[in-house]
Amino acid sequence: MRFRFLLPLALVLTLTACSQEAAKSYTDNEEFYTGFREGFIKSSTQSCLDSAGGDTAEIKALCECASLKLADSITREEIKNASIGTPLPNIEARTQAAVNACREMKPVQ
Repeated sequence: MRFRFLLPLALVLTLTACSQEAAKSYTDNEEFYTGFREGFIKSSTQSCLDSAGGDTAEIKALCECASLKLADSITREEIKNASIGTPLPNIEARTQAAVNACREMKPVQ
């Protein structure tokens, strides 16, 4: 899937809107992490659907699963660093691993 390149771009554009100073104080707040996670899952799911070229139930389930797994793989320290412009490490490999794990979980019909 092509979404693995769109996801990091969407994340960086979202997070670079914050200044470094504001991001440092805001990232100490629990609401920041909750908001980041929710926004990340929503935007990565939409990016996946856009890249897949459809939103059948199967594609939607795969995109949601991969987005959740990818969000679970991001540490608080990585979120803090991303909020000041540091790219998430190995995001492409992590995205592909999340997609592969979700594909393996698909029930056999």
